[in-house]
Amino acid sequence: MKGVLEHLERGKHSTIGFTENAELIEFAPDGGKVQVSCTYTTAGTTCELAGLKDAWLGLRHPVLAKLGSEYPRLAANPVLAELRL
Repeated sequence: MKGVLEHLERGKHSTIGFTENAELIEFAPDGGKVQVSCTYTTAGTTCELAGLKDAWLGLRHPVLAKLGSEYPRLAANPVLAELRL
């Protein structure tokens, strides 16, 4: 999500893929809003870019802390530290 938000803030389209299949979640900037769609359903939604960013910031710290406590070797990974920024 960090990379997605960076692209959206620059007005660029972005996607998130899955390792276990070829499906994608697609994010398209639309002014201060974001159009969100995916390849595995016809449903889509629109949200505020600021709201999406706030949701990511609110979610990442607790999730990363939980993963770090459950998997200490993961907590030592420099990529995890970068995600906390």
